[in-house]
Amino acid sequence: MSAIEELVTELVATKEDIPDDSKVKELKQACQHDKSNQTIVLAFQALVSRLGKRQSRVRLLALYAFNELFLRSHHFRLLATNGLAKLFELVFGAYRKKLPPPAAHAEQLQRTAAEYYFSWVKRFGSAYQRLIYGYRYLKNIEHVDFGPAIQAYKLNDPQRIQRLRQRKQRDQQEYMKRSLVSVQADYLRMKPRVEEALVVLRRCFAILVPEIADIFGEKLTDSVEDVSDLDDVLAIMAANRQAIDIDIDPGRVLETEEGPENTAVFDVIREYLQLCVLMYKPRVQLWVDKLARIDPGLDEKVEQLAGSAKGLLLQITESMDKSRDLGIDLEFIQQRRQYDDESEDEFEEVEPIIPQTRPKQQQKQKPRNAVFAMLGKPVLKQDPTYIDPKKLRKQHKLPESTEKDSEQSTQNPVEERLRETAPVVPFDTDLTYWGQRAVNANTSGLEVRHRFLGSARDEPMMSEAALNMLQKRAVYYKQPERAEIRACRAPLRDGRLCPRKDLVKCPFHGVIVPRDEEGRPAAGYEVEPEPGPESEPVESSVATAERIEDLRWQDVAELEQAKKRLLAVLEKEQGRMAVPAHLGPDSWIVRATMGVTLITAAALVAEGASTLAQSEPVQTRGIGSVVAGGALAAMAIASWLVVWREARLEHRELDERLRAVGRELEGWGGSYAQEQPPQMPTVTTCAVRRDGAWRDVPTLLLVEGDVLGLAGGEATPCAVQQGSTQLEKGECVAGSGGRAAWEARSTPLEQHLRQTAQHHRRAGRSVLQGQMAALSRAAAACAGAVAGAVVVAGAVAWAATGRKAGVEAVLGRAAAVWAGVAVGALWPVLWLAARVLSSAAVVVLFDALQRSKTDYEDLAEIDEFDVDAPPPTKDVRVGLRAVARAARELWTRCDHRNLARSSNLAETLGALTAICSIDKEGTIAEPFCAPEQIVVPASGGCAVLDVEGSTIVDAGWTRFLPALRPLGLACARGAARHPVAAHRRRANLRRLGRTLAAQDSCPCRLGRAVGMAPSDIAEFRVVREIAAFARTDSQPASFSASVVCASGVEPSSLHVLSDGCVDAILGTCIDYFDGSAVRALDDRTLESFRALHENALQQDLQCLAFAYRPLALPAAPPWPAWDGRSTRPVVVDLGPYTYADDTPLPKHLSQIAREERVRSGTAAAATSTLLDCAPAALDRGEEAFLRDALSAQIFLGLVTFTYEPKTDVCDFIEDLDLAGIRFVHFSPANGRQSKSFAERLGLETDWNTCILLSADPAAPGGYVEDHDIKARLPRGIASIRAHLADVDDVPLQVSLFAECTPDATREMISILQDYGDVVCCIGSALNDANTMPFAAADLAVGIEPIPHFNRVAPADALDGANDGSISTAGALVTQYALGAALACIPCPLFLQHDTSLYALMQVIREARRLMAAILQAALLLVHASLALMLINLITTMCLLPPALPAYMVLWIAWIVVPLQAMSLLFAPHDDAIMSTMPSKNHMRFVYFPRFAVYAAVRTAPPIALTVLVYATCLSRLVSLPLGSLSSSFGRSDWLHQNPSQQWALLAAQTSAMVAFVFHCVCISATLMHRTRSLVDLAPVRNMAWIMLSLLSLGLSIAFAVLLLAFGDADISRIPWYSYVLAFAGPVVLLPLQELCKLHDKRRWTRLQKLAKLEFKTKLGLHSPL
Repeated sequence: MSAIEELVTELVATKEDIPDDSKVKELKQACQHDKSNQTIVLAFQALVSRLGKRQSRVRLLALYAFNELFLRSHHFRLLATNGLAKLFELVFGAYRKKLPPPAAHAEQLQRTAAEYYFSWVKRFGSAYQRLIYGYRYLKNIEHVDFGPAIQAYKLNDPQRIQRLRQRKQRDQQEYMKRSLVSVQADYLRMKPRVEEALVVLRRCFAILVPEIADIFGEKLTDSVEDVSDLDDVLAIMAANRQAIDIDIDPGRVLETEEGPENTAVFDVIREYLQLCVLMYKPRVQLWVDKLARIDPGLDEKVEQLAGSAKGLLLQITESMDKSRDLGIDLEFIQQRRQYDDESEDEFEEVEPIIPQTRPKQQQKQKPRNAVFAMLGKPVLKQDPTYIDPKKLRKQHKLPESTEKDSEQSTQNPVEERLRETAPVVPFDTDLTYWGQRAVNANTSGLEVRHRFLGSARDEPMMSEAALNMLQKRAVYYKQPERAEIRACRAPLRDGRLCPRKDLVKCPFHGVIVPRDEEGRPAAGYEVEPEPGPESEPVESSVATAERIEDLRWQDVAELEQAKKRLLAVLEKEQGRMAVPAHLGPDSWIVRATMGVTLITAAALVAEGASTLAQSEPVQTRGIGSVVAGGALAAMAIASWLVVWREARLEHRELDERLRAVGRELEGWGGSYAQEQPPQMPTVTTCAVRRDGAWRDVPTLLLVEGDVLGLAGGEATPCAVQQGSTQLEKGECVAGSGGRAAWEARSTPLEQHLRQTAQHHRRAGRSVLQGQMAALSRAAAACAGAVAGAVVVAGAVAWAATGRKAGVEAVLGRAAAVWAGVAVGALWPVLWLAARVLSSAAVVVLFDALQRSKTDYEDLAEIDEFDVDAPPPTKDVRVGLRAVARAARELWTRCDHRNLARSSNLAETLGALTAICSIDKEGTIAEPFCAPEQIVVPASGGCAVLDVEGSTIVDAGWTRFLPALRPLGLACARGAARHPVAAHRRRANLRRLGRTLAAQDSCPCRLGRAVGMAPSDIAEFRVVREIAAFARTDSQPASFSASVVCASGVEPSSLHVLSDGCVDAILGTCIDYFDGSAVRALDDRTLESFRALHENALQQDLQCLAFAYRPLALPAAPPWPAWDGRSTRPVVVDLGPYTYADDTPLPKHLSQIAREERVRSGTAAAATSTLLDCAPAALDRGEEAFLRDALSAQIFLGLVTFTYEPKTDVCDFIEDLDLAGIRFVHFSPANGRQSKSFAERLGLETDWNTCILLSADPAAPGGYVEDHDIKARLPRGIASIRAHLADVDDVPLQVSLFAECTPDATREMISILQDYGDVVCCIGSALNDANTMPFAAADLAVGIEPIPHFNRVAPADALDGANDGSISTAGALVTQYALGAALACIPCPLFLQHDTSLYALMQVIREARRLMAAILQAALLLVHASLALMLINLITTMCLLPPALPAYMVLWIAWIVVPLQAMSLLFAPHDDAIMSTMPSKNHMRFVYFPRFAVYAAVRTAPPIALTVLVYATCLSRLVSLPLGSLSSSFGRSDWLHQNPSQQWALLAAQTSAMVAFVFHCVCISATLMHRTRSLVDLAPVRNMAWIMLSLLSLGLSIAFAVLLLAFGDADISRIPWYSYVLAFAGPVVLLPLQELCKLHDKRRWTRLQKLAKLEFKTKLGLHSPL
């Protein structure tokens, strides 16, 4: 007995109901490590023998192990499917065999076998057809109950349940959104009409019956409504002494009847009531019903619309009730519905001849109660003058019979029962004449005369036959339309699609669902639980079975294992993504402000405590000092905590983004996008084997152990191996055939994240941060000078008091002066708040621009031909509420979505000086190349025709029409299978091999451009698609695609149309067609076309060659796939092959034929390329036949393709140049190709305008002497650094770099940053090589390279709701979205494919405005702090008490000035802001002395005026001359001021505070813009400034009143000139401010001109060195 048999015996020998896990694991490991499959065969035989035991318990244990091996071994599955009959007999009791005892285990065995077998069919039924057949046999013949198995499979598949639940929720949300939009649109359109009708009815009712207010008056109505007690009402009436005489007629209670005087009013009521009843009420009721089914949380408009609709419905109902009260018959209005469409304008109104034949006319009803104005209101029952009509009738014994009662009494019970059962039909002629026997035939009243019979003597009566015909009604029943019977279209084994048509269910493939062109179910549809052959094994479309056969052992959980490995890598690398903060608690500005603040707080507390302890009487200023010191200390601590928290959140942003991506990856259920990306370098994907299918997966989602499908010529995405062959990342795969299976030896994500963390740009100082630091240093320098002055002032005060002043006096004066600097503890918090608010505004604007689908347009007053005009913008309104919501989210959470903190989003956008494009295809160019030129052979050479779009623009191109027609047929017919809207090929070329980018674009439009009508193209039917490979000198595996078409005119003749690589097509051609004849393709002609090909490649063009060959077959091809239904092409290798005698050919067959033709000199007619096949030629096989058919073709011509720039890209680059932002393009191509594309972008392409970044001078390419004349530019990063250090800065001014690698691009971006540029990098979000440049740049923007790559369903089936973020968590997450999230980890912003780059321009515009406003706000804060400090310093040096105590300084610096600074953030846009040259990052306040002078001039007037107001008020309040204030207060005792002196001092200080606040408001009005005057930019345009200024003044006055409310200071003694000094300050302030701005504008304009000159003048670019 072998070891495997012993292991199986031990496995089933257990006493438990389930086998031992360790034994099962040992069995799986033994089978897994066996490469010869002998162990699997032994295990299969041993398990089958155990399944044959006469005990169900042993069979059950063996079945457990059987299932484990079946799920994991391909060879085991083959053995099992070959022995299904035996298996059915042993586990199901099939073929009338009974299962052995015990019965309980037998029942469990059958149930478990059903569950296992159903899971096998679901997972492997598409690859093993016998499983499908066996399932049908068990279900239909043996009647095995698979219901519990199906339910168990559904319950054990949580992903399916989650998908169904998410799809249901998504459908409900979409339905509610569509319902809300339709209801809202209908509501806005119909609401004015409904309200108009209700207003007309209300006015008519008011005419007929006046309102209560019109009868009793407003006062009585209000009083009665407010009082509910009868006694109160009587008391009110008695108090008002009102005498009311009421005469009540018992027979009539205020009734309003229709009469001649009010007939017009009743007609108007009926007309509008008909509209309300027949049209408006059903419409409003429909609104209410729809809104009731919509979730109110979906939109806040739901409740508003529902309330408004219910109000309208209530008003219509009340109007109907009032109409009934007036006696209007509503049933008549309902009956008139069938006559609404009849127009009677063309007929005269006459009296009806037969009134009884008309429908029921309106009859006057007796009104129930005409006082409907009070009907149903509580006030009616509370009114003591009201009595119920019924009670009144009972009191006077009046009859209560009504017309309704009389009608009911006359009804017949039999008739009533018949009416209940009678059908309801519309009124027609048969009802008019129903039951009549004598009907006058002439009802016109005119004499009827006949030209032969004369006039009738008696009344002409209708005959009985005619009357019987009129009493009949013909009812026509429409035959129900037959539903279109759809074909099943499930893939079959031979490549065709199932043609069977059934109404609901195909007997072979289950329920019929919509499928795409390859037979896959459409998005949102699932096949029924009964499995069917959904498709053939997918491996046949990517790699042949022989290449995959080596991978015997297949795991069914590849996706789950890959997710676990990727999550492990993410968790491992999370800690490395931490970045330092821009502003941390250890920065010098935070330490300095905190230190000064705490020292000042300690001094204030010490001075206040000493004053309170030693003073006699109590000095109230001591309390203020203690409070101010405590507030300063608390603010310092709070500010430090805020800075620490922000630094911590900024430190964790990238880490949190990785965690978010990990959560999305963990919740990803394996949803794969159906749209295959095109073949372009900006989309790095790879074919991977996942869960039994080949998927296009981004390279960052690959894990070690994955099976990759790589074609010849492709670069490996990671380290791979195939047998003993190993390749490292980036090496080229050898081979000339299709794709081969390789095994991944590493996980690319691990190295990718490690490099990202290593090269991520650390937090550097931004331009605004540098300017703020310069301001802080200036303030610190001034503070140092003030500190020395404070010491001098303290010494003077101490000497002036005869050395009697204590330490508390010196501390008090020093602390009051230092308080102006200590308030800077709030500055970091204010800066962080401004940063959060500006980033939130930028993010909200960016998202709104992406959601908006309107175009970017210039303003109406801008000339479109003005080169200096600002860029176009999109009219998007961003609400303040949305910005506040985003700011709150950003302040309270870590922003892993936009990285607003770590990237300094708003500051970086506002200071950008360079935008670097590191990609071309799909980012700044279209993802699919477009035709550029058509080259066809002509007599004496070739003709080159230019193409624009789908039109040939060359004049006289029609003379080449004979040569263009075959080429047009090849273009139109060769790429015919594709969706009309996509214009992409759907031949699965990429799944077979490495293709050209031009082969992914559809050239069918060129066929129509040369005059190929649809009828001409329809004559040729595609019967077979061919994918051919050939070995050439330029490429190891040149690829071409061909189609075999059958002509509708001659079905027996076939035509081969080929297109592909130029070398591959030319290698298979021996003739060419020049429009007149088929000529021999000699070497000279061959070389000319190859030269054209090389020239096109140098011009960055893609070339596609076309060829043709007719086939003449003696009979129809014997292969089943040649019926035109197969969508899978046949693969043909055009390399060396052998004849029947196995003699290898050293050369290609076409090359031999060409040489023989050249040697013989025969003409084209001598050897025709028509392949006349004998019957034996078809016996060699399809591939050999097609190889011969493709070996001697007729060359038709070339089509060149190019990547056109996206819409607005060229204009965007031009507007960037106007804004002082340099556009730099990094191209991996050589210099000539890069210049060709740069020329299409509008960049400079003169000589010395392109720098190569490849470091090896011996590498191919490089500077070409003939093309670049005498270029002396550096080459490579090291040479560029040396050139910048020793020669000039030309490399910083170049806009084009060629031969770029990701590492070289990253280094060049670092060089630009080292020289002061703020760089924004834009590139593809699906190119993992872009992550390193993204990480190095100051700001990175990932662009969606292809439309809707994050969609599961087609784009037209989903709502375009991408919000501009990389992360797209939810049901729409695909492999591309996850790959983009990993590739764009350093990217704060993400652009959708259809979003214009002008969105980035408009965001830059908004960021510049915000940064300019923040800088102006910072100037206001610095000026205010310096002014507060100098005011107290001047008064201290004058031996006066401080003009502004510490708590007043805090009030101004923490309340008033921040409010005014906040208002500057809402300044209006400057039209010239996008024509302003930005500052470099290394440029700070270079002209510091000039700005110091500006600060002195701007702050001197408020300082002087505030000191004068304080001194004049203090002089009058203490009754001392102005000149003796210093001597009096300087020599007085600091601790023994009486209360009157203290209140006088407080009143003077309060006056100074109010004056300074008013001056701050005036100064803030001049800081709306740096250089624009108040006339150009009036502050009244800023509503926020008006509101906040009024708030500041109001709060300051209230604070002053509160301070003086409890004292005895007589403020009436303040002199009038103090008020003049306080409030007439603008007369002095505003002119000085405007003079400073005028002088600054002149200097600023001069600097701007110099900056533009330096930016536009590229010294050295146009002259050799």
